[in-house]
Amino acid sequence: MYNSFNNDIAPALSQKQAEMLDDITWSYLKDNWSEEPVLLREEQNYKVYKYVLKWVTRYRKVPNTYNPTQDWFYEDENLTILITNRW
Repeated sequence: MYNSFNNDIAPALSQKQAEMLDDITWSYLKDNWSEEPVLLREEQNYKVYKYVLKWVTRYRKVPNTYNPTQDWFYEDENLTILITNRW
């Protein structure tokens, strides 16, 4: 049931989630997951893995010829919203 309490805390939760995202590092995302990462697809120059931590899904783009400067995490499967990179 919806009530004013839900309405009052929703903006605070969103702000808290935003603050938590600011603290996320590449190493944290690589090392922390609830489900084992899954290879979603292979492109000519890179692979895309799906990482799930609790209820949040993120996507890691890893170059086939490994270069740490091109190892990135994204919010979306289309790899358009960058979260963090290794360097």
